[in-house]
Amino acid sequence: MNHITISGRLTRDPEARVSANGKSVTNFALAVDRPFTKDTTDFFDVVTFGKLAEICGNNLDKGRRVIVDGVATMNRYTAKDGSKRSRFEVVANSVEFMDYRQNNSDRANFDSFGSAEQEEIDF
Repeated sequence: MNHITISGRLTRDPEARVSANGKSVTNFALAVDRPFTKDTTDFFDVVTFGKLAEICGNNLDKGRRVIVDGVATMNRYTAKDGSKRSRFEVVANSVEFMDYRQNNSDRANFDSFGSAEQEEIDF
């Protein structure tokens, strides 16, 4: 089973774009402190798609604390110099905002957003 849940702070503002096929994509990085160890931090690249990407791109900023739930992926590619490289990233299924947005303090304290498919289900 491939499942990862991480909690941390954004190391930079998210990078939002639209892919060639018209799908929204947002990338950001998280700094995650290791439990039970002092001064050890891991960094994770996170990618979101669709409606979730739009929400993250419009509402996240550097320093915001979030919980990301998703799957771990390893992307292999050939660099411009011809060398083979690989990159680990988390493809988010949901992102939960864990603190107030600094420039909009009237927002709810805990915002949680899942994938676009989860949001479109009618009961």
